[in-house]
Amino acid sequence: FVKKIEAEGIKLDEPVRKNEATGVALTYITDPWGTRIELVQRPPSP
Repeated sequence: FVKKIEAEGIKLDEPVRKNEATGVALTYITDPWGTRIELVQRPPSP
């Protein structure tokens, strides 16, 4: 999901963190009004 966001010109507030135990990836962006938004990508369901 990061490549698509960055292709739109949106900068991440911090590098993506991935929890190896759960497979969840997490990062944050800030919108133009200063609201911090958490982006979470979960692994596909089995």
